[in-house]
Amino acid sequence: MTEAGDNFTVVEYIPLPEGNPQKKSHPLKGAFYFLLGVLAYSIANVFIKTSSEYYPLGEMVILRGLIFLIPLTLYILILSSKNLSSVFSTPHLKIHGFQGIFSAFCLYFLFYAFEIMPLSDATAISFSETFIITLLSLFVFKEHIKFKNWIAITIGFIGVLIITAPFTTPFTFHIKASLACLLAVTFDAIVLLSFRTIVKKDRMLTILFYYALFSTLGGLLFTPFETWVPLGQDHIWDILGLGIFGALGQSFLALAFRQTSPAVLAPLIYTQLLWSLLFDDMIWNRLPSFSLILGSSIIIFSGIYLLKHTKK
Repeated sequence: MTEAGDNFTVVEYIPLPEGNPQKKSHPLKGAFYFLLGVLAYSIANVFIKTSSEYYPLGEMVILRGLIFLIPLTLYILILSSKNLSSVFSTPHLKIHGFQGIFSAFCLYFLFYAFEIMPLSDATAISFSETFIITLLSLFVFKEHIKFKNWIAITIGFIGVLIITAPFTTPFTFHIKASLACLLAVTFDAIVLLSFRTIVKKDRMLTILFYYALFSTLGGLLFTPFETWVPLGQDHIWDILGLGIFGALGQSFLALAFRQTSPAVLAPLIYTQLLWSLLFDDMIWNRLPSFSLILGSSIIIFSGIYLLKHTKK
């Protein structure tokens, strides 16, 4: 998920031509692309949940990465064949490696959350990434947090507690999945903040390639603890759907950000909860609980307040 989008989701891309953003803002066009991106990510999440019933999570991280890495590499080799060194050479290899490994952990914990809990619950909890990014910015970039924003962050995490209800139930799989979801968005927030250090120094294709490479290799860290399951014909479309819709999601987000400011689009990420609720009902016959409705409402209102009152 990026906060510019991915909720959470986990950050998938397809390569797009590099160029300068459009000078003229088109908010409606940007909102249209952004909403399409949110829908695509929501569909990818469905494939994650269905695939996790049959395949180890580490294997899914690797397969998802390969679906991204292979076409991206072919794209680079074909369109940048005369200037490959400008794409593959970078003085920031350690930072790219750090981002990729942390992204793999983000994906792993996210997949675990999707496997155990309803999509809508995991989606609502993932919105807490707004608060986590704000908190990390305080420690990493020494950014000042106003007292009102501290209140919004505190209220937002109260919303998370309402959804997870850790003090009213035993330490169940639902609570473990909630903790995994929080870990996932924490790893994702760290990755997003680390992009600040290289986004203006490396080419976008360089960033994308090493993200894809190291996040795929990061999935190998989990394989010693799992048994690899050969990909069955009945599940090929699930795995492909996971990667394709994730890529479409990031593609639409990239198009959206070329039309208008991320600050205008960011609140639209909360529409992902509507899709998650719909898919939970249609596919798994799960209706939202009162705690989900109350907790997610608190998280969303607190998140929108932060988005409107926090300096970039």
